[in-house]
Amino acid sequence: LSRLAYDLESLASPALAAALLTVLSFHELFLGTVAGFLFSAALVVTTSCRRRIQLRRRVRCGTGPPWAPGSLPGRRNCGG
Repeated sequence: LSRLAYDLESLASPALAAALLTVLSFHELFLGTVAGFLFSAALVVTTSCRRRIQLRRRVRCGTGPPWAPGSLPGRRNCGG
């Protein structure tokens, strides 16, 4: 399945770029690519930050892994 996705992407990406160049200028297509990368980067950053915040909250409230600092019994009344 991974190989199929790789092959389809390698075929479809240049075809889509060529089709878009028939209706857009190079600069417009480049700006669209920049916007796509920025959007993707924003999704990655928000996902990793949200995960880090959730882990920090779990450790602080004592519900994290036993080896984590702050994971002590009796700290479970954390409220959110």
